[in-house]
Amino acid sequence: DLVLGNEPGQVLDLEVGEHFGDSDHNSITFTLAMERDRYIPQGKSYIWGKGNYDAMRQDLGCIGWRGKLQGMDTMEMWSMFKEQLLHVLDKYVPVRQGGSGRAREPWVTKAVESLVKRKKEAYG
Repeated sequence: DLVLGNEPGQVLDLEVGEHFGDSDHNSITFTLAMERDRYIPQGKSYIWGKGNYDAMRQDLGCIGWRGKLQGMDTMEMWSMFKEQLLHVLDKYVPVRQGGSGRAREPWVTKAVESLVKRKKEAYG
């Protein structure tokens, strides 16, 4: 069985486990070491650490869910719950608007930006 990475040292703590039943394949556990790409969201982004979760619980707890959801199918119930949840999120969790920084494609890592910069310096 095989685990691939695109950088040396990316796959750590690899352990090959038992066979799967009659198969010649084994279970594999491992740690993948990688950088998290910086992503600057466009549009609304909640500031989760500053939310008033007690007030959210209280507001959601005061809703008569049985009566509100009665006679609905699963998708209708989900839509109703989602609508109520988004309402209390907007009410009790502050937001920041994205776009203040420079967004980049997920594959453009710092290493890629550094290489592009070196290329531009070398070749003008």
